[in-house]
Amino acid sequence: MRYRICKTFEIEAGHMLSKHPDLCKFPHGHSRKVEFVLEAAELDHHEMVCDFKVLKEAVGEYLRSFDHALCVNTRDPNYPQLKAAFGAQVIRLREPGPDD
Repeated sequence: MRYRICKTFEIEAGHMLSKHPDLCKFPHGHSRKVEFVLEAAELDHHEMVCDFKVLKEAVGEYLRSFDHALCVNTRDPNYPQLKAAFGAQVIRLREPGPDD
């Protein structure tokens, strides 16, 4: 038997579509859901797959790196200026290449 749990966290993150013909070309935000699914062959000594508190501590820093960040494609002409101004709060979205 396999046991499985799912925990969903919500973060706020922005993006912009600089080539969009309308309002989406401007920075704007969305509520995002990040879902973690854990599976185990057996339960721990508390009869759980994982305590949600432990999961939150394990992924907390990772989630915080995206919360209230701005995701920008590296080919966006505004990317260098945004990255210089806001540093780690600008998440680099790489343009897919021919090998992707």
